[in-house]
Order: sequence, then structure tokens, then C-alpha cells
Amino acid sequence: MLLSIFAFRNQFLADAWLSITSSVVMIFGFLMVAAGTITLDKIKGLATSGIHSKIRHTIYYSRIIFFIGAALFFRSIYGLILTLLVLLPLHVYVIRKEEKLLIKKYGKKYSRYKKRTLF
Repeated sequence: MLLSIFAFRNQFLADAWLSITSSVVMIFGFLMVAAGTITLDKIKGLATSGIHSKIRHTIYYSRIIFFIGAALFFRSIYGLILTLLVLLPLHVYVIRKEEKLLIKKYGKKYSRYKKRTLF
């Protein structure tokens, strides 16, 4: 009996930890999307201020972060697999295409921006 109470307690703590952590990850992803969208709405042209001064493709990466958090929150292995095997490669593909267009459009200005940001 004591062993089953201990096992239940450990499972409860693990579930609580995962729920809290995944919620924080989802909120972080949502806030990144909001910050990126607000910055893009204010700026015409190349966005290099706000959150975009640190991360070039904020909205793409924040979506991935949000969906990883959601998959963990709902304990969905399929959601996690789809995010990592479908959404992530799709975003990487789109980002590569977008970067080629941005280099054509902004030239050295974008190249300098690319050097001082994470991804």
C-alpha cells in the first residue's frame, strides 16, 4: 500500500511538472508570435527591431515552440512527431526560400542583418 501511494505521488508530481512546463512553453511561443506580429505590423520593409533584432524568423520558430508545448501538454506523441517531422522541416524549407528572396530584395543590408541575428 505504501509503495502504491509513493508511486501515485511521483506520477502526480511528474504530471504536474509536465503540465506546468508545457504551459510555459506554449505561453512563450504565443508571446513570441504576438511580439513578432506586432513588430511586423508597425514596419514596412525589413523588420530589424524588436524581437526581430535577435531572431530573424520569429513567427516560424515560435509556432514550432508553441506546438511542441501543446503536444507535451496534451501528452500527444503524434502531435510531437508531426511537429518535429512535418512542421519543422516545412518551416525550414520555407525559411530557406524566403531568405533567398530577402537577399535578392535587400542585398547587403539583409546579409549584415543575418550575421547579427540567431536564425
